[in-house]
Amino acid sequence: MQRTEPLSRLFDAIPAALRELAVTGIETDTRRLQPGMLYVGLDNHRGDADQFLADAWKAGAVAAVLEAGHEAVIPQGDSPVCWQTPDLRDKLGQALRRWHRWDEGTAPLLIGVTGTNGKSSVTRLIAELAPQPAMIIGTLGYGPVDALVPHANTTPEAVRLWETLALLRDQGAKVIALEVSSHALALERVAAVPFTAAVFTNLSRDHLDFHGDMHQYGAAKARLFKCPNLKLAVLNQDDPFSAQIAQQIDLSVKILGFGSGACDFQAREIHAGASGTLLTLQTAEELRQIRSPLIGVSNVQNLLAALSTANGLGWEVSDADIHQLNLPEGRYQRLPATSGKAQVMIDYAHTPDALERIVQDIRAVAKGQILVVFGCGGDRDRGKRPEMGEVAERLADQVILTDDNPRSENAAHIIRDILAGMQHPEAVEVIHDRAAAIRHAIRHAQTGDWVLIAGKGHERTQEIMGQKTPFYDQQVAMEALRP
Repeated sequence: MQRTEPLSRLFDAIPAALRELAVTGIETDTRRLQPGMLYVGLDNHRGDADQFLADAWKAGAVAAVLEAGHEAVIPQGDSPVCWQTPDLRDKLGQALRRWHRWDEGTAPLLIGVTGTNGKSSVTRLIAELAPQPAMIIGTLGYGPVDALVPHANTTPEAVRLWETLALLRDQGAKVIALEVSSHALALERVAAVPFTAAVFTNLSRDHLDFHGDMHQYGAAKARLFKCPNLKLAVLNQDDPFSAQIAQQIDLSVKILGFGSGACDFQAREIHAGASGTLLTLQTAEELRQIRSPLIGVSNVQNLLAALSTANGLGWEVSDADIHQLNLPEGRYQRLPATSGKAQVMIDYAHTPDALERIVQDIRAVAKGQILVVFGCGGDRDRGKRPEMGEVAERLADQVILTDDNPRSENAAHIIRDILAGMQHPEAVEVIHDRAAAIRHAIRHAQTGDWVLIAGKGHERTQEIMGQKTPFYDQQVAMEALRP
């Protein structure tokens, strides 16, 4: 039997005309509407709002709620009732939480992780250290860490997000770690999600095509720490923005800091190696030697974020637990060594800061030269392109520029933007064909050299002029590494 719920149970202060109306579901996408559902129209100021509403009636919606600056019930003639209301995104989150009966039983503990870089790594590390079964929702998909189901967005839009949360709950998850993107926070996709803990990794330039400037970008990140259910905030004390976040956190929330300076979880000594990292961890309780299988200072920060979270939530973490940790696919992913060939690493680094961090981490362990293959995505923040060019030229020994999802832009124009940040662009090799660029770098590198293939990480496609074609950095690199 199909389930129904009265709108009065899903929404507070609902107009009388809608109070007793029962619906079979909630949907924001008219293509997914089924007869009996409620249509929720966001961005109602757009010129196609009337068409969406017409599509909703045609699909069998029994009512509609639209985002507007004021309350109103709009007569629709023979059509169902249409309610316009402000703050609809928050109201939608509350309605979805009630629809999925999140608070009517044992719900998983929810941990949100935000920041420019490191979200995928930290969510995975937290899930591996958490009471099991623990699952994640993020860039690589949702579910158990080694059996992720792909999806479209780092943080799904509200309807899909709550469907996914309910699915993982019903599959037995005790803990769910979520990557929370700045887009999701700005667009209130996580409104009403009851996070118990929130983690901040870092803040550096990205997504300014959407947010406009760093102030707005940072403000979006900080919204995660204003969740009314929050009990624990974990902050990267090496990042100055943590101080601004801390000022906005309610006094009832416990704050733990991690980093290289004096803080709750301090890495006092770090010894980097090609197969892992040895560090001394200082906490209020102990001085502890930790051997991590993760490479690089950036992953020390990621590990500290996860350990701080575990401590704040009362989880016991043994040395054996740490020794078994793994990073997600396409994050500091070191390919199997091949005799006589360079070492190859694949990483999702697509911001200036992320590129700088990983090249510096490789430099700490490399015996030979570092060759970097990268590009920048089209239809995204153009301002970071010359910055990434400057980083690559300054830190790498050889730079090969190539295409990375040019989308609707001219790939040559993207390369030109990157070269604008370099002092000696004539020394850079430009090979637009990404597969050819990867093969070229690996075949020209010497034993002891490292080849970093940056930008796409786990991605399985390349998007050019609206067409997505199969492309996987790892597959191309493995073929080039064959004897």
